[in-house]
Formats: sequence, C-alpha cells, structure tokens
Amino acid sequence: MILKIWNYIKKKVDDHLFLPFRESEASSGELALGTAIGMFWALTPLVGIQMWLVSINWFFFRSLKIRFNLAVGLALVWITNPVTMPVFYYTFYLCGYWLFSSLGADVHFVNYDLFKDTLSRANDMDLWHGLFLWGKFMVIELGWPMLIGSFTIGLPTAVLSYPAVTFLIKRYRKKKFGKTAQS
Repeated sequence: MILKIWNYIKKKVDDHLFLPFRESEASSGELALGTAIGMFWALTPLVGIQMWLVSINWFFFRSLKIRFNLAVGLALVWITNPVTMPVFYYTFYLCGYWLFSSLGADVHFVNYDLFKDTLSRANDMDLWHGLFLWGKFMVIELGWPMLIGSFTIGLPTAVLSYPAVTFLIKRYRKKKFGKTAQS
C-alpha cells in the first residue's frame, strides 16, 4: 500500500515538475532562466500571486528580448503550495528573525502565546481598531522577518539553480541524443 502511494506521488511529481524540462525543446538557457525565476518567486511568502509574478516577469523579459520557459517557471512556483506552505513560511520567518537579530534590530520572536495574545486584544477592540492591530502584527512583526527571510533563501537558490539546471539539461540531452545535443 505504501509503495503504491509512493509510486503515485513519484509519478505525479515527475509528470508535473520534471516532464516540462525533459520534453521541452527550449534551449538550456531558457529552461534555466525559467527555473531561476520560478524558484525565486516560489520561495517568497506570496502564495496566490506567485504565478502572476512569473507571468509579469515573462512579459517584462520578452520586452527586453530575453526569453525564458514560462511553463517551467509556472510549474516551479507550486513548490510552495497549501501542503508545504507551513514549513516554508516558518523557515522564512526563522531566517528573517535570525537575520534581524544578528543585525541588532529589536524584534520579538512570534510564538503561539504572542499570536494568541494579539488575536485576543484585536477581538476586544472595535472592528477597525482590531483590524488595524491585527494587520500591523501580520505585516510588521510576522511579515517583515518572513519576507526578508524568504529573499535571503530565495535569491541564492534562484541564482544557484541556473547553472545547475543548465548542467543537468545539457547532460540529459547529451545522454539522450548523443554528442549532437543542442544546448
């Protein structure tokens, strides 16, 4: 039973994440740039608009005559999805908190008690003041460390993904097509 589930998951990941790479006729540079852009936006706490951001980048890059594989970029933003979001968001927050603390910024670690206390105080206020307190908490105390942490993780990952994908695509095509593989 577990082996059946594992094979199902493995096939779905392969069909939706790796197939666009293998079957694409795009150059390795277009695939690598699509990967880098997709990885960058995937590793931000902007779930819900990540695909839009990749698409906006695609239009912008095309206006500069730079091409990347849109399908690959869009596929990669699904690394952060409703199932994986808690792990990624918490990691982003921890990274941002650590960075702010290292730089000497006055930040409070957001734990369950602080979260519950802020929610309780917001509930005790009228609607507008409660929404303002809750919004300030979400943007300042939770959001900034999460956003900065995501950029701290996402930017190097995106930059490193470019040469890695270029190498892997070239190796795959060389293996599949022989010495006459296109770059």
